[in-house]
Amino acid sequence: MPRLLASAALLALSALAAPVIAQTATPDTVDADTVTAAVDSAAAAVTAARRDSIEAILALRARAQASYEEGSELLQAEDYEGALIRFDDGIAVFPESVGNTYGRAFALAQLGRDEDAVAGFLRAAELGEVAGDTAAVRLANTSREGIVSRRLAAVGPVYDQVDALMVDVPPTSEAGTQALALLESVDDQALRDIGYHYRWSRALNAAERFADAAEHAEHAIDLSTHEADRSAYYYEFGVSLRGMGQAGPARDAFEQARTGAWAAWADYQLASMGTPVD
Repeated sequence: MPRLLASAALLALSALAAPVIAQTATPDTVDADTVTAAVDSAAAAVTAARRDSIEAILALRARAQASYEEGSELLQAEDYEGALIRFDDGIAVFPESVGNTYGRAFALAQLGRDEDAVAGFLRAAELGEVAGDTAAVRLANTSREGIVSRRLAAVGPVYDQVDALMVDVPPTSEAGTQALALLESVDDQALRDIGYHYRWSRALNAAERFADAAEHAEHAIDLSTHEADRSAYYYEFGVSLRGMGQAGPARDAFEQARTGAWAAWADYQLASMGTPVD
């Protein structure tokens, strides 16, 4: 805000001062009083513009806060549809409102719209980080994780069946096809975590759908930056790339897989590609 205001002040000063000077004197006869008057006039205009801008922002914040309070009251009354409307109103006037964004996600969760709720909690956490509100970030992340954990518990038995089918290395094509049928029954945006993408990549590789498998393997890699051992994800990515005929990138992926528990299988793949293994 200060930088924007400073820029605005310079622009306003240039725009306002020039006409005044031009009307009152030639370049050879400009005096100090004329310049001072022009500068004072420009400064007053900038101050007024700044005051109007701040007042406008405060008014929007006040409207958003009113929507948040009304929405919160409706949540307590278990009127989740009504609360959703009020939170949407608050976001419409002030999109950066952490409270309305979180309240909206909470209402969506109560209405059973888990996927939308998860996206909403992620957005609330992002806004909280920008605002420096660590409590809001923690609350939003905890709420999102609660939904994901609940839904994962519900699909746990299905994942167990998938893991049992994919226990062999490499899995058979038949096992991959059966695993895909199971995974399709629980395809859920809210559950698209590392384990979800890894299982899909293995099943798709087994079914020789390498391009699709590569996409899921990349997602698993991107989501696993905090994990110490990411070799399994790189291994599946390498299998996908090799199946797509991309030998160079496949070797790179297998080299990454050599840094963890899947090193032996990565060495096997590299050797079968004619790459010397130290």
